[in-house]
Amino acid sequence: MNFAANDTSIPSGPMEQFQIDDDSTSFEPVGMPYPNHNNSNSSMNQTPSFQNGAGAPAPINNAPTTWYQKIISCFQISTFQQYFDVSTVDVKNRIIASVFHANKPDYFRDHVLSNGETRKPDLYGPVWITMTLVFFLAVTSNTAKYLKTDSMQDFEYDIGHLTRAFSVPTFFTFALPGLLSVMFHFIGVELSLVDLVCIYGYSLTPYIPTTILCLVPSVFLEWMFLIIATVMSLMLVVRNVTGPVMRNAANWGGPVIMSILAAHFVFHLILKLMFYKHLFHGGSSSNSNSGGGNDSSGGGNGGDAPQNEDDGMQQQDDDAGDPTQ
Repeated sequence: MNFAANDTSIPSGPMEQFQIDDDSTSFEPVGMPYPNHNNSNSSMNQTPSFQNGAGAPAPINNAPTTWYQKIISCFQISTFQQYFDVSTVDVKNRIIASVFHANKPDYFRDHVLSNGETRKPDLYGPVWITMTLVFFLAVTSNTAKYLKTDSMQDFEYDIGHLTRAFSVPTFFTFALPGLLSVMFHFIGVELSLVDLVCIYGYSLTPYIPTTILCLVPSVFLEWMFLIIATVMSLMLVVRNVTGPVMRNAANWGGPVIMSILAAHFVFHLILKLMFYKHLFHGGSSSNSNSGGGNDSSGGGNGGDAPQNEDDGMQQQDDDAGDPTQ
């Protein structure tokens, strides 16, 4: 059956579903519904999303809405997985920035923790830094005690330093930001718990080399090293927390800053008085023993004096009774 390109008549039969265009190259269905390819609202142009290859559509929003769902999400690994999705380069850059850019206002929070579009705090760095500080505190505190002891017999390893080293930095990194987060929730400061944990965790970076410097057997240098580390840590926290507080709750700026200063001051005193305060047991005991020996010898000499005096008097009596003398 022959059809002309300009023939408008449609033959009867199965072929009447198609008509031949003038250019004899495109075919368009006739008499049956077919969506327009140029229509962006067409449902045929929308590719269905599937999850895990099971054929089920992916949920639109998995964020918890009720208080019960929020509590349950705190015990799910998927909730914290996104905060551990960082590379080694990211953690290294954040550690360096926490030391060299600690005095820049909002720099660490808005530039270092940002991936260019949104802020991306992590929990991998704070956990790693805190556990490293726990290990260094437990080791260097006992080593400093050994170096300050004159005799090996007077040295005794304190296993309690390990439990105290775990509890103190962990409370400083996770519990203290939790308390601040509750305070910020009531005063209307837009600073999340993860941001605070990230800032406080990276603020512990100066303390790690400081624990090694505290091995120097000098009390004055120990105080100086710990003061310098505390000031550097405090600058990072204050510079990145004060900005949101002053923008959202300026009346609470003074109490918030004073509470942060007090927390760092207490943390500094705990590190010095709990981990790096040791006495010279060997030297004091030896000096006391030698002093006691001198007293005893002195007492012995004092006791010999009356005996010598009696011997002299008896010798004089013998001389007087001897007729030959």
